Amino acid sequence: MSYTKLYIFDFCGTIINRKTHLMIKWYCLLYGHFSFFNKYVSKQKGIEYDIVYINKYVDIKRLAAFIFRWSKPTKLLIENRAILKDNQTSIILTAAMDEVVKEILVLNGLLVPNQRIIGSNSCHIIDGNAKRKIVEKLKDKHPSKEVIFFTDSWDDEPVFDLADEVIFSEFLDKKCKSLLTTDNKYSQVT
Repeated sequence: MSYTKLYIFDFCGTIINRKTHLMIKWYCLLYGHFSFFNKYVSKQKGIEYDIVYINKYVDIKRLAAFIFRWSKPTKLLIENRAILKDNQTSIILTAAMDEVVKEILVLNGLLVPNQRIIGSNSCHIIDGNAKRKIVEKLKDKHPSKEVIFFTDSWDDEPVFDLADEVIFSEFLDKKCKSLLTTDNKYSQVT
């Protein structure tokens, strides 16, 4: 393990094979949170609504257990488990709710300190542009470290040019797949 590298992981589709926001909708539908499901479907509300609703009405540990039950670790997680356990070199940067991510990681046998999980919460939504700002700050704080970014999604594209290397999970989307032939800095877990 190299301490000259800073490893930054997305979560949904990168560490687990599911998207947490879709799993939240499924959970709410199955467990009687019909008002949430109806409001979401009828108005296409985003993650901000998820967070407010979940914080008010849903047991986060129960939700995390549901997501854990219906998702699997990715090959990327299996191959990089040791890196995620190393508190000096890795960070999880995700649009998913930080509290839910932490609980899912615990269920996967990974105890990751809170300060290494940067996710959406009631104060901040972590989209691609927010991720870019965070990575810029991390690069300023650790100028000699090479940045390795793990993702599955084009939504994270604002970070791609800041990373020295971008590694896609097996669940990468089509736009990301097109990058695999353009530059050696892009690769995919196989």
